Amino acid sequence: METAPFATLGHVRILLIPVGPIRKPTFDKWTALIRSFEHIRLDDIPPDPREERARFMPSTLSTGYIHLSYPTHPPPDYYGSLSLFRPSVFPLAVIGIADCSYQPPQQDGQTPQEPLSLSGILAEFNARLSELFSSRAAYPLATRCFAFEDSCPQNGQGSEAAGQGGGGGGQVNINVGDNLPGLVIIPSEIGHSKRFYLGTLLAELCGAVLGEFGSLANFLETPAGIDALSVGLFPTLAVAEETSAPGLTFGSHGIVSNGPLSRSQSDPHHGMGPNTASLAPRPTAKRQSTMGVGGSMNKKKGGVAPPTARFGKVVGDLYLLSGKLMDAMIWYNEAISMFKSPIDYAWHASALEGFATAMIMDAWAQGDGLNTSVSNTNLREPWDDILDRLSQAVGLYWKSNPSTQLSDTAPVTADSEYSLLSLLYTEAALRSSTLLFAIWSAKGWGPVAFGTLVRGGIPPIFANLANEGINAKSDEPIDPTRNLGPTLSHLSDRPTAPVAPLLRMSTITQISRAQIANVAGQAHGPWLQHLQPRDRMRFLTQLATLYACLGFRRKEVYILRELLACIVDLIICAREEAGANVSTGRMSMISDANESRAAGWPGGVGANQTGEISGNTGEIGVRIAETSEGNESILRIVKYVCEIHGIDVSRVQVGLEDVGAGTKDGGGADDEIELDSPRFGWREVQVGAVREAVQIAEALPDHRAVAQLALISLRQLNAWMSPADQHHLYTLASRSLATAHRRGDSHRIDFWSWKPVISVEVVPSASDRMPVERPWKDLAPSEADATKDGATWYSFNPRARRKGNTKATVVQNEIVEFAVTLQNPFAFDLEVQSLALSTTGASIQTTPVSLLIPANSFHVKHVSCTPLEAGTLVVRGCMVQLPNSTPKEFTLPLASEAQEASIEKRRSKRMDEMVRVKASGLDARQQSTLISEPPVQERKEEFLECRVVPQLPLLRVRRTSLTHGALMLYAGECFRIRLTVENVSLLPIDFLRMSFEDSTLPALQQALAEGVLTVAEAYETEYELVNRPVLKWDLDGADASNMTLAPRQKMPIWVTCFGKEGCTNATMRIHYSLARRDQDPSPESFFLRSLSYPLLVTVYHTLECHAMDIVPYGGGLTSGDSPKLWCLFMIDVKNLYGQPFEVTFERTQEGTDSASTTRLVAPGATSRITIPIRRLALSLEQVSRDVPNLSDRQFVVSKVGFTAIQQELFWYRETLFDVVKGRWSEPGTGRTGEVSLRQQRLTLPMLETLRLEDINIQLSVAPDNAEDGSEIKSSGVNTFRVPLNEFVRIRTDIRNLTSRHLPLILDIKPTRETRLEHLLFQEPHSDIHLGIVGSESETRDIGLCFLASGEYAFVATVRHAGFDAEGASTMIRSEVSELIVIVE
Repeated sequence: METAPFATLGHVRILLIPVGPIRKPTFDKWTALIRSFEHIRLDDIPPDPREERARFMPSTLSTGYIHLSYPTHPPPDYYGSLSLFRPSVFPLAVIGIADCSYQPPQQDGQTPQEPLSLSGILAEFNARLSELFSSRAAYPLATRCFAFEDSCPQNGQGSEAAGQGGGGGGQVNINVGDNLPGLVIIPSEIGHSKRFYLGTLLAELCGAVLGEFGSLANFLETPAGIDALSVGLFPTLAVAEETSAPGLTFGSHGIVSNGPLSRSQSDPHHGMGPNTASLAPRPTAKRQSTMGVGGSMNKKKGGVAPPTARFGKVVGDLYLLSGKLMDAMIWYNEAISMFKSPIDYAWHASALEGFATAMIMDAWAQGDGLNTSVSNTNLREPWDDILDRLSQAVGLYWKSNPSTQLSDTAPVTADSEYSLLSLLYTEAALRSSTLLFAIWSAKGWGPVAFGTLVRGGIPPIFANLANEGINAKSDEPIDPTRNLGPTLSHLSDRPTAPVAPLLRMSTITQISRAQIANVAGQAHGPWLQHLQPRDRMRFLTQLATLYACLGFRRKEVYILRELLACIVDLIICAREEAGANVSTGRMSMISDANESRAAGWPGGVGANQTGEISGNTGEIGVRIAETSEGNESILRIVKYVCEIHGIDVSRVQVGLEDVGAGTKDGGGADDEIELDSPRFGWREVQVGAVREAVQIAEALPDHRAVAQLALISLRQLNAWMSPADQHHLYTLASRSLATAHRRGDSHRIDFWSWKPVISVEVVPSASDRMPVERPWKDLAPSEADATKDGATWYSFNPRARRKGNTKATVVQNEIVEFAVTLQNPFAFDLEVQSLALSTTGASIQTTPVSLLIPANSFHVKHVSCTPLEAGTLVVRGCMVQLPNSTPKEFTLPLASEAQEASIEKRRSKRMDEMVRVKASGLDARQQSTLISEPPVQERKEEFLECRVVPQLPLLRVRRTSLTHGALMLYAGECFRIRLTVENVSLLPIDFLRMSFEDSTLPALQQALAEGVLTVAEAYETEYELVNRPVLKWDLDGADASNMTLAPRQKMPIWVTCFGKEGCTNATMRIHYSLARRDQDPSPESFFLRSLSYPLLVTVYHTLECHAMDIVPYGGGLTSGDSPKLWCLFMIDVKNLYGQPFEVTFERTQEGTDSASTTRLVAPGATSRITIPIRRLALSLEQVSRDVPNLSDRQFVVSKVGFTAIQQELFWYRETLFDVVKGRWSEPGTGRTGEVSLRQQRLTLPMLETLRLEDINIQLSVAPDNAEDGSEIKSSGVNTFRVPLNEFVRIRTDIRNLTSRHLPLILDIKPTRETRLEHLLFQEPHSDIHLGIVGSESETRDIGLCFLASGEYAFVATVRHAGFDAEGASTMIRSEVSELIVIVE
């Protein structure tokens, strides 16, 4: 749509219309040549000798220009009321463009058409004029038809085909002898002189228009014309003709008979270049008045006095159009002075506008030769006077009211006057803002500003924005229509003007952008509703363009939203009318085939028709095909509005159907950081903008655009939308995509949702199928220490667990499941059409799955695949496809701790930026555009990897001897379990092992791991783990390393279950594999599987042992051993069960016969069981050994020290438990078990009793001479009676009970109660060296005489030779023997 420049009041409009069969490229070619003439010099216009037409004709040496504009559409009918008020809005001349060398080809099934002659072209041109303008219309004043002849055929075929007449058209019958006034033939022979010839024709046409100006002024100067000008607010010539004389012939389209026109043989050397807008060099401009005065004109000094103010204003308009600027200003000035009384606001304002326009055009004529802008530094700017007049005009239009004189004969109604007054007021406000904008953009008052005001279009400083993508070096003249309104083309690709140059222009001109915007804002208001859609669209376009150049983007899109509403209303109405009457063509309103040529386009009505409705369709409904013409431009504006409001429409694009593997996710910051909301803008405004955008796209309708806008709003604004709005948009998008796909649209929408995949994890397979890596040495168990090897496989051993890599291990040709965690941030259930894994490495076989993610939730979906080969399987992420969208790959690299911290830091920073105010107003947009994404560090991405191992066999438990997998035992009872296993795979098993777990193991393992136990407690714990396990594999002498199991074969396995108190459940695990494969070299490890069989165990607590004691034995044995070599083992056994048990304790000791003691313990009773045992004597080497480690666990140093006494207690306790064993049996059932003594403690008194001394000493008294017959009487144990004053001998028998030979010293000393002065020794009684004493006994006698009666006590000790008494006691343990002698 053309938009008028500032000086539109001084432009002569020449309407260009196609005539006859002419193609659009040909029509555009000749119109572009005609439009290159932007103005015509006055001295090029031929004079008219007729006096009545010479009033506005220029003289021979006149200087000045007639400015031309070339619309291609006639003004609307409701403009007819402005025929006298504003003649510049009407086409004053019409030029018809015909192609006399083209004939449309013959269509199939149509009758041949006769070649079109020149008279036919002229007749069609006149018919076209009659259709466009009524017979009583005041304009146009002059018409011409230019018939161009091309040198080459333009029917798309070669000259030979054209000559044969095979559908290629034909030549027009050109007869130069025809008398055809108004038709001008432009032959092809003149070549480049066409431009010169067209300039001459345009000058002649302008002369005809100026001549008609004289006729019009002469008529208006008559009393009838004066009366017509005074009728109503907007008088018309139609009223004037009703009151005029019958001889008035004005209003016959201005057809002038200029005589016959033949082919012009112009001199080609007189032609001008293609970029020359005038026909000759311009002389120096001189300001002069060539005003013609009518007969009834009142003359006064210094000027003229028009009969009425309105007449003066009309004459001023005609002088302005004629290029006589000084005469126009004189008449305007007189009219303005006369309008002050009486008040005529609208006409007064129009005169002010005309005067301001004349001043601008005069300034352009005077300063067009300069090349740079000039800025006046006076106190008052040179444009202030013009701006004041325009501001006064705006105010006068504001005060104007429509006339209230309404009648049936009144040609203007109130409503139309409201519309026209709103039109004039809006034009005046825009004209004021255009003046300021042109001066501001030109950086001052000068030729650049004058050119913008006169010619219109975008100022040169903004040309790079409007003409982006166009060759800047093109020599073609700037088309105002093309330059106008950068908001209508290349919106999203248009760069934003830097703010600094705009501020610099404001500083130079002292005109701020806000001042321009405020003046332009006067044109926007509720009065726009009075405008017709055509005018409203034109003004909104100009406002949006002005705001865009000022850099006010939000104001621009605010206007664009109103513009879209207006356009969409027109489109909808037009399509509804087209649906009701499908016979209406796009280029013309005629339907007859013969009349289609008058439209100027080949093909007639049916060329672009998509469907039609027949009146005889019966019950069959026919749907009219929807047209999408114009949708793309509207949607481009819609997306631009969204982008300015901060909604990134590029997030969701429309792709092709064949997308291959789908697009890939680059893993940028926006994908890592889940926030995807706009960085600036008010959310309420953004929601309203996208809601309008969706409604516009839905009304067009454009189904792809509806889906795109609805989905992008869901992606970026779902957090600020209600659940109902989200559900509506999603449903609307789905329905639109389905409709587009059903109608054959092969395009698909890009993936529009946020990153739905949160994580991908391997679902651990069942425990009986999970492969476990073991070292290769486990294939051959160690024979050196079978106990430790058993502990490795059958009990707790933390060191046996190998620290392999963290890769998940899967098996070839077996299904592997991955848990994919997805997120749905929307308030509706999100449907995922296809979800598949994206992998590299080992090939897999998988099937995509579909799912429905609930609203506002996380959802876990299992996706299965089957690896087809061994190796490494890398899971990059997932390939996700939504309904009617392209699939997209979302990668999920594994992030290290540093990378996770960096992502979290960026997320926190972005959240902080969204909350905190960094910038306000329009600065927020500039800051947002300056924000750059953090540079992506070049790093090797790591993804989830799975290790695919070769295929493994599969084992299952076929049957078992248990009932329901449960077992009930007494404490200490053993039971054999039979498991029958079967190899259900096609692979053999060459490796078979077993391991067990029970409920008692975790507490014991934790106690060992914590390291808080003493050495003895740790030994007891390990003893329970190793020597008293709940489950144990009973091999029956078989070798486990040589066991094999063929495919489909069964094998029994025996397991012994021991009833341990506190055990509630147990698990039996069978480890198996096909380890020995043909692999070269041998691998370092192999993989196995474990088959678990759970067992529910119930252990009843039956017998409890306590109060263990060891006491000296007083004799009673039948053997000849000394009673000092024996002791008694005693223990109390309590029956806690409801059944009696026979308890037996058995002694098994080397050097003695086995013995046992049995007692029947009744329920609830306690029985003491006693059994004699031989006292123990352990060597120093035996008792000094360290506490053994029963497993391969790492040794933990105890916090409590282990002394030598504790160590000796430990070893004597272990020896005692090896000698004494307890068992029980239940009478009548035969169930047996063991009685554990591991809970009993050995104290130091027990140790002294149990431990045997190294040296045995026996004291006795014998007579000095046995031959004397004296007798020594014994009075008890170690008590003797001897006579007074007689010598006796104290005899000492020493026996070495150890296996060593010891050097000993004997000491016999009296006690403290014995007085030494009453004793007389014959030999020394202390430090008696016995020599080396072996296993034989040694005897020593000492003579002694008692000198007084009484009771004497002696003590004998033996010590190691070479040590004192304290040191000797640490080397050997000697018995202390006491002797009591009673002297009478």
